[in-house]
Amino acid sequence: MGKQESINLELEVREIEDQRKELFLKANLFLDACRHGGNLDEMKTMMNQLEKQIDSHFKVEERLFKKYAYPDYVSHLKQHRKFIKDFDDLKKVFKKEGSTLRFSMLASYVVSDWFFNHVSKVDKKFVTFLMKK
Repeated sequence: MGKQESINLELEVREIEDQRKELFLKANLFLDACRHGGNLDEMKTMMNQLEKQIDSHFKVEERLFKKYAYPDYVSHLKQHRKFIKDFDDLKKVFKKEGSTLRFSMLASYVVSDWFFNHVSKVDKKFVTFLMKK
């Protein structure tokens, strides 16, 4: 790998890490609002912002999967699609019920599970793969 490719890869990995930090921040703000029964309009805005951040992050990762021929691409992509479905289901519950205890518990489960099982494990594996390129 040439010096220019190495620098590009470092920037791409930094972009993933920066996005993850932003995702974590937005997710925590959203979950805090859920736990404290935040204003419905405010919570809706937070959900939309979190969704946009998730979408942006997934697009970057998925572009890099292809660019660097990531061997676990299909499995990782399936997990992204499952999370998108779970988040869409969460939005439907919010639209129907508002900020209920059930919604708060569901939101906490969906978002926390994603960070614990995907970001801290599966995404870490991807970044490790990239660092070896």
